Amino acid sequence: MPVEFFHNPETSTRLGVWHISEEIDELEKSITLLPEQKERYGEMKNPSRKKQWLANMNLLAALTEKSSAGITWQKSGKPVFQNKHGYLSLSHSGDYATAIVSDTYPVGIDIEKISDRILRVKEQFLSLQEIEAIGSQYQKELFYLCWCAKESVYKLLDNRKIDFRTHMSIDIPELQPHGDFLLTVSYSGKSRKYLVHYFFRDPWVLTYACSR
Repeated sequence: MPVEFFHNPETSTRLGVWHISEEIDELEKSITLLPEQKERYGEMKNPSRKKQWLANMNLLAALTEKSSAGITWQKSGKPVFQNKHGYLSLSHSGDYATAIVSDTYPVGIDIEKISDRILRVKEQFLSLQEIEAIGSQYQKELFYLCWCAKESVYKLLDNRKIDFRTHMSIDIPELQPHGDFLLTVSYSGKSRKYLVHYFFRDPWVLTYACSR
């Protein structure tokens, strides 16, 4: 099983990264899909997307130590456990898939393969102040770190009205192989800080956040 990274930040929370090296039929055979999952999978046409989705399901089953993922989806697209016990979040990028599960807290996770593409879209998710704070050193890595952080908290909150540029702000961290930093969400007259954890592993960056 190609789980190349596993992290257990506390007894109730587990996450992993799956490096997708299998063919579709291998991934299909290694997981038991429930009826709703079979229907959702059957609607997919793109082979790469099928691999990513199957890798997510396999990884989720591994993290929960079960033969199937046992999840369904809300109207917003957010995945939830069918038995309503615990919390989860999923992400994928290229030939990598990641998942996090928690018995106690709502969670959000994101993974991205690092490339130059981020340099062309940074203004879509970062404020001018954040871009200026990042400066010129490790620019690409920090842009991806900020994107992943905002995406992780966005998934955690599951509120489509939240805008990355206007409602989220980040205390730009000093770049390390792993660490954490604060992200503030200011929305509807309220403000709350979230602690975002991150890991860099060539060629990807991963972030996750929990709502304690």
